[in-house]
Parts: sequence; C-alpha cells; structure tokens
Amino acid sequence: MRYIILILLIACTSVVWAQTTNISGVINTYTKMTGINRDTIKVTSASGFSAGDKVLIIQMQGATINESNSNQFGNVASLKNAGKYEYTRICEVINNRLIVTGINRKYSVNGSTQIIRVPEYANAVVTSALQAEPWDGETGGVIAFECSGTLTLNSDIDAMGMGFRGGETTLSTYNCQFFFNVNQYFYNISTGEGAKKGEGIAKYISGKTGGRGPQANGGGGSNDHNAGGGGGSNAAAGGDGGQRIAPTAFSCSGPNPGLGGNTLSYSNNANRIYLGGGGGAGHENNPNTGTAGSNGGGIVMIKANTIVGNGATINASADQVVGNSADGAGGGGAGGTVLLEVDSYSGTLNMNIAGADGGDVANVGNNCNGPGGGGSGGVIWVSQASLPANINVTNDGGLAGTTLATGQSNCNVGSTNSASNGSNGITRTNLELQQTNCNESIPFQSVNDTICGEDSLFLAGAWQTMSGIYIDTISLGCCDSVVETTLTVLPEKTGIYTDTICEGDSVIVNGTVYSNETSNAKEVFTNIGPYGCDSTVMVNIALRSVQASYSVLDTSNEFRVLIADQDSAQYQWILCPEATPINGETAHTYQVFETQNIALVVTKNGCSDTSDCQLLEVLGVQTIEPKHNLSLYPNPSGGRVTIVSENSIIDHLEVYDVDGKMLDQLAINSSQLDFELPNYPGVYIVRVYSGTDVINLRAIKLQL
Repeated sequence: MRYIILILLIACTSVVWAQTTNISGVINTYTKMTGINRDTIKVTSASGFSAGDKVLIIQMQGATINESNSNQFGNVASLKNAGKYEYTRICEVINNRLIVTGINRKYSVNGSTQIIRVPEYANAVVTSALQAEPWDGETGGVIAFECSGTLTLNSDIDAMGMGFRGGETTLSTYNCQFFFNVNQYFYNISTGEGAKKGEGIAKYISGKTGGRGPQANGGGGSNDHNAGGGGGSNAAAGGDGGQRIAPTAFSCSGPNPGLGGNTLSYSNNANRIYLGGGGGAGHENNPNTGTAGSNGGGIVMIKANTIVGNGATINASADQVVGNSADGAGGGGAGGTVLLEVDSYSGTLNMNIAGADGGDVANVGNNCNGPGGGGSGGVIWVSQASLPANINVTNDGGLAGTTLATGQSNCNVGSTNSASNGSNGITRTNLELQQTNCNESIPFQSVNDTICGEDSLFLAGAWQTMSGIYIDTISLGCCDSVVETTLTVLPEKTGIYTDTICEGDSVIVNGTVYSNETSNAKEVFTNIGPYGCDSTVMVNIALRSVQASYSVLDTSNEFRVLIADQDSAQYQWILCPEATPINGETAHTYQVFETQNIALVVTKNGCSDTSDCQLLEVLGVQTIEPKHNLSLYPNPSGGRVTIVSENSIIDHLEVYDVDGKMLDQLAINSSQLDFELPNYPGVYIVRVYSGTDVINLRAIKLQL
C-alpha cells in the first residue's frame, strides 16, 4: 500500500525569540546538493532541516583551470559557479528535497555545492569555542549564523584549518638522475615524479594530481627530487617551495619545487567567497620523512546588530605544517575568509586569517632538501566603508620554511633554498551578504504526481481520487506560490483466480486457505502493481465431490450384488482391510458369491475417494465340488457361450441379471450345452443344477 503523505506547508517567516542563547561547538548542519530544479534542491540528507529554516547555499568548487603542461597550468580558465553563495529560506521539506523561497544564482551539482542550516538568534553568547565541521571534499568548512540583537564573544570562533586540504605525502620510488631534471607541471601521482598538489576551487584532474603546477589556489606539489611544496593562496598569492641543492654536480638535485597557488578575485559586484587553498606536499622518497601541505582556513559568516568582542578571536587562519621534514617539506595553507555584516562593535575583536608558514627541513646526513613555501593571508570583508578601529586583524602571509640542520657543505642553516613567503591577505569593505528577498514568491510550479487507485491526495482543498489538473495557491508570507499538479490515478489492477479442487483438499491464495466452494472472495496483493500499487484478485473455487459408496442388492442367500452409487465414474472393488484390488473388478457392479469384506474406490473428474469397508455374508451358497469340473467359455463373450461338465450331467440351468431377476431357464439333461445370453451387454448369473448340487457361475456379455 502506498502511503500518501499530506504535505503541510509551513509559513517561512522567521521566529525570533526575545532571549539570549548560549552557543558553542558546531551549530550548523551541512548537506550536499545532489540535484536542483528551479527552487527545489535535492540533497543527500534532509535530516536536521525544517520548513522555516534559513539556509546558506554555497558552491565550494567547480572552476576550470589551464591543463597544459606549461607554466600556465593551474591558472583559472573559468570560475564557472565556484564561490557563489546566497541565503534563502526553506518552505517545505519533502523526503530529501528542500523547497526554498527562491534561488537567484546558478549552482552546479558537480561543484561541491552544499546547503548549510543557518541558526538565527535574538541575542547569543559564545560560551566556549564555536567551530565548523572540517571540509571533507563535499561539505563543511563554514560557520554561518545570525543575531538580530547582540552577539557576545566570551570565547573564540574557530575555523582554523577547516578550508581546502593540503596535499598528502606520497612515497616515491622514482629513481632520480643527476643529468635529467624532472621539470613538468603535472604528473600522475603514481609515477613518483611529482608530489600531490594542494586542494583548491578546481577539482583534481585524474592523472594530473602530482607536480609543481598549482591547483588553482592550491599550492603545487614539488617535483623529484626532495624539493618543497608551494603555499596555498586566497585573494593573495602563495609562496613557491624551496629547491633541493645537490652536494655535487653528479648528484640528484631538486630544482623544480611546487609553485604557489594563484590569486582569487573578491569584489562587491561578483560577491564570491572561497576557502583558503591547501599547501602542496613536499617530495618524499624515504618513508615518513617528507611533510604534507597544510590545510587552508575556513569561512566565517556573521550577520548581527552588535558584536561585543571582549578580546576574543575569530580564527580562520591556516593550519601549520606538521613536523620537520628530512625530505621535501610541505607548503603552508592560505588563510580563509571572514564576512561580517555587523552594524556596530563593542570592545576589542581580534581577527586571525593568517597563512601558514612553509614546512622546515631538518636534513639528515649530507642533504640540502627543499623547504615549503608560505601560504597567503586570507580575506576580511566588513559592511562598513572602512575597517572598524577596534578590530585587530592578523592576515600576514606565511613565511617560507628554512633549513634547520645540514651536514652538506654547500647548504646553509637558516636558508630557504629559494622558497618564498606567502603574500599578505586583503581587506574588503561595503559587504552586503547575498540574500534572496523574502518578499519574492516562488515562481509558478508545475508538478506531476501519481497515486494508486485505492489512494487519494489532498489537492485544491479536497482529497482527490480522480486524474486531472489541480491548482493550489499557497499564501504563506515569503513562501507564496502557485502549484499546478497534474494528478494521474493509476487504475486498480484486478484479476480473477478460478480453480477446482476435490472435496477434502485445499488451495492457498495470498495466504488464505480455501477448502470449500467459494464465489468472488476478495484477495488484495500488496505493493506488487505499478508504482507499488495494490492488486485485487477475485477468487472462485469449485468443489468436486465423489460419492464413494455402494448399495447392496439382496438377490438371495446364495450371492449379493453390489452397485456403486456414483454414476459415470471409474471403479475399483477392493478387499479390506488390506485394500487389495480385486483383479478385473472395475465395473459399476460387483457380485459377491462368498463372504467378503468389501470397499469401493471411485474416481471421477480427477478426484478419488474410498467407501467404508463392509462385511458381506453370503449364506447357503453351494461350493463347486471338484467332481463336477464345470466350465463356461468364452467369458467374457459376445453373447454365445458353452457350458461343460466333464464329470456329471447338467439337469437344467437358469440365467439371472444382477438384480436377481430370472431371464431364462433351460432343461438340458446333458454334460454340455451351447446357449445365448440375453441380448444386452452386462453381467449375468448362470445357475447350474446337477443332481442335488447348485452351482452359480458368472458370465459377462461385451458390447460389440
């Protein structure tokens, strides 16, 4: 049975509670967009989302880059829809579909677009660190919320390292050659010729994930041998990685480190925002000696009337590179992005959107491997015409990594080996967060729906059970819409099941046992028709019965005639109690000449039954004495038979039918006689008299 759910349309106006809410930890809910059709968004899961919720739509990736094997690799060819975002509100949640008030911008399903629930508060106090879910390649990395009143920071807001991920280290088995430089801009990561690039706004390209070219704003991975990774970028460029310096002219060098990530544009006109780019990995050919690039910073988006800073920090900086490398070092990630649409500030508010330093190198033995490049600083964007004086911003680019130790004579401790710092971040002003106007109504929608014939759907103010077009005008504040539903009602699938069973047997239909005569019994088969509809079958059962009984005709004390009560059937007379068939006794009648325990098996129309056993006593029947040696032949016959007594004289004989009626009698006074049986086929009793003896013989006349 399909369960038809009545969709309750809930008003999308925001409920503002005049109270203060303590907040901490992760307050956002994230889900991935899997499809979009006008104002309907399909998601992986709608759990945690409800009608009336404010949500942020934001596309994290989807840009295309130059893929040529040149110094142009990684340059952004087209942003596509990467970085686009907007706030809107949910009108309805149907399964894993979010129907929203409207969508003004275009988004790509394959661009890692996520939907984030945005909590709304009257007044809020951050009591312990407020955090984002880490970016995992599909969702996370963003903190977004609103306060219609005052936001008080008694603790930090932390999106540090929640941005694009740094390139992981990959153990290389490539054999370096001092006379051959590995200088390409991309490699298949499996070759070991190039370390993995840092993540950015362009998705990785199969077969091109390694090598020194940047991945848009992700730093390039260093090339063989043991060079450093490039730093990630945001609105400013990331630093290049450092080289490996060979100890001699006949040793492997690493002159092609990872290049820093490319800059991304921020403007009030475009109004796009990005995570900080990940740093590229250092090249590693000894297990667990190189270091990975670090993660970039996340995104923080706050809309409030007033922020009371209390000296707390909003941190969207990049993670630092973990560990010191003995092979190539990883590049630092870039700072993230903080957007503040806030009317006023009270107290000191610290802002950390710095890039991470490149990884340092602690060489083992005679090595001079490449440090990592620094990640760029991030972006702070405020709604004022200039940065408010009580906001202290740290958006420095990360420093290039350095050489911490070396035993190589031409390598200097403290040297960057040409690695460079990341550039400082930027400040943008006059921010207006991109938001769908709540006064706009959802455009006219045309919907197709299908129900089963036994169901109904609430449309146009009534429960509808017939196919047709129904119009609903839904007036619920910002969620006004007109929906035209084309309803198709599938006809109920029906059928007839007819069967015939023998009395005493049964048949099962849809779990119901039928053993009696049945007419038009209704059986409903659940969820087996089109669209999971039910199917109805009318059951008709015919019952075949067999009359397994017989009547006993008392002809005389000398024999009995048994007659089956069932006409036009197949018969088998049997001896009880062993149920032994009597050879040749398959006729409608049977003559008993001696005491026997008899039953009858009757078969008709494929059904069989057996009568009760009955002991039949035959009194006064003369036993044929051997002295007569009497015979009758042929038997069965066409009518004319011969009777012969080899040892005695036959005085006379009488012919009876099975009902005991005498049909003929003949005087003989001879030992042999030819005579004709009556003129219709059947079983006859020939009674022979010889002296004082009476002998009964059975004769059968066939239908010729």
